[in-house]
Amino acid sequence: FIFFCFFFSSRRRHTRQRSVSWARRCVQETVSTQSTWDTKEFKELRMYEPYEDPLFDTYAGLTKDEAAFRKSCIGKIDYTIGIALMKGTRFRGSVVIFVELMKASEDLFIDYHGKQVSYVSFNGTKKSPAGIFLQQRIRWPIEDQIKGKNRIEVVYENIFAADGQGLHHTITEEDDYFHTQFEAFHAHKVFPCFDQPDIKGTYQFIVFAPVEWNVISNELTETLAREGEGYFDYYITHYGIHKIIIEKQYSSPPMMHIFRKTDLFSTYLTAFVAGHYIKMEVDIPVMFRKEGAGTLIRAFFRPETAEKMYASINKFFKNTICALKFFSEYLDIPYPFSKFDQVFVPNFRYGGMENVGCVVLAEHFALSSTQNYSTLYILMHELSHHWFGDLVTMKWWDNLWLNEGFATLMGHLCIAMAPGLEEFKDQAWASFNREKIRLYAREASIDHTVSAELTSTYNSERIIDCITYEKGGSVMKQMMYILGNDGFRDALRTYFKAHLYGNTIPLDLIACFIHSAEKYKRSHLVDISLWAAQWLYTNGCNTLIPLCEINADSIIRFSIEQKPDECGLFRTHVICVALFYDEFACKYVDDVVVLPQKVTEISQMAGLKAPLAVFLNANDHAHVKVELDPISQEIFDSTASLMPESLTTTLIKNSLHRGFGLFQYNLLI
Repeated sequence: FIFFCFFFSSRRRHTRQRSVSWARRCVQETVSTQSTWDTKEFKELRMYEPYEDPLFDTYAGLTKDEAAFRKSCIGKIDYTIGIALMKGTRFRGSVVIFVELMKASEDLFIDYHGKQVSYVSFNGTKKSPAGIFLQQRIRWPIEDQIKGKNRIEVVYENIFAADGQGLHHTITEEDDYFHTQFEAFHAHKVFPCFDQPDIKGTYQFIVFAPVEWNVISNELTETLAREGEGYFDYYITHYGIHKIIIEKQYSSPPMMHIFRKTDLFSTYLTAFVAGHYIKMEVDIPVMFRKEGAGTLIRAFFRPETAEKMYASINKFFKNTICALKFFSEYLDIPYPFSKFDQVFVPNFRYGGMENVGCVVLAEHFALSSTQNYSTLYILMHELSHHWFGDLVTMKWWDNLWLNEGFATLMGHLCIAMAPGLEEFKDQAWASFNREKIRLYAREASIDHTVSAELTSTYNSERIIDCITYEKGGSVMKQMMYILGNDGFRDALRTYFKAHLYGNTIPLDLIACFIHSAEKYKRSHLVDISLWAAQWLYTNGCNTLIPLCEINADSIIRFSIEQKPDECGLFRTHVICVALFYDEFACKYVDDVVVLPQKVTEISQMAGLKAPLAVFLNANDHAHVKVELDPISQEIFDSTASLMPESLTTTLIKNSLHRGFGLFQYNLLI
């Protein structure tokens, strides 16, 4: 921070000059001066002291140690968040936070990366923002901390995000559109909060917007009220919203959208979207969330994409319902939230985001055919997150793979297994493998492991990559093979029931795998604790090569050579070996264990009928590259066009187009 000393001092001199009274700024920024609104709060502006963070443009971040300490102090949290959306470059907010404090500390603070704070109070005691708001944090004075329930109020103003992280504002020829994106550490750009995944809270959003806009959030709308009509002022008072956030901001009285209070989840999963969206919906009374309550499925899209959406909406809803049923039954936990919205927004930074009950998707997916596998997969991926990430969440960002690796695997698994999605079934694992091939090409250049070493949110965006997603999913597919389909499914059921609405670390999941391996008599294959250490905490990828000695009739000896990765490491692999005979007749040998060493002899292969060709890692159960022996390569190369379609033959064809090293194949007569 020494670097910013001069910057800080100069900014403080000019901050007072720029801190024009809120009332004057309201008049300057308003679209129209014609208003019949009550201006009572303008007469009480002594309550508000607009103060800008002099270090707004620097990155503060949150360290893992700070997050762990803060978690030890804080219990239950409840947020009421008022947001005033308007055309322009800024938005305003008013938040009330009820916090259960377990122990007081001088080191407690609230995250807020915003331009300005004009009001802060702790348990009714007003504080000057200039004394406690600095470098994207609002310090919580220890003298204002009470063991037990505390009430914190903040009134603030911020700018829209230019990078898509925070609250993004898109201006089209037709209208204005707004959407949030909070993963990994961006919720505090829209409302002051304790922005870390293991401090979960409940949230009630109250959004003010022009009357012609739709507003969507994590929960269903509870009440609509327009300013000047009905109970508008009552709701403002009831929810503790400071009315100043809307004064003189709209050309006509805005609509207040009051959403129901949410279930418990992390701050980065909160969301709202606003604009002139078209809505379509279907209510399914299946997989009850609670007795008598069905699941409402809705889609929102801009009028410009309506023609495409209307043509495919029935298929879109059908696929969503099939996936909801599949995940609910597979995990033995009904869909855990009240609704499932999918909102197609313009200028979205990523493909999709799994906000609880309010999935945001890049608009180009609305323009894609429902027959497109990648479009279907992204929908399944985000839906699966409502269990993997939303319901049970990683404790800290270093284990983001617990969310994303599982969602990567489960998105494809759903398409492969879910009744009603049969037309896409044969594409599922081939698509999964294509992602792995791209990963194999890049893996050596990436310097973090599946379970990453992440001491601060400063690097949290760095791990949103193919290691966390594709390798995380590939490693879990290997575990699915080790445990067997039933064992893997039951391990996940145990995991979810033990940690509902909670946060986890890898050891929580590994414990469920170990228990399931013993229950299903699969523990003899690998030491799962050792396996986890190899795969989650080291980076790199190995290559396997078959070494086969045969006579005219049978295999005499079968070994597998393992090449170390770029760091010289060997790992345990459990694979299926395919033996090919005349006319592509194939015998699969399952549960072949390759030890973490240079050569592993496979005793269960000895005595089997001599094959014409061999392929390792058939059906793609392991995260490993394979090389073909010269004889198998020659046979596969000459018959590739005649091979029947299957996942294994797809893998073989992929292998034919890679480089090959030196290896051994001895034919003994």
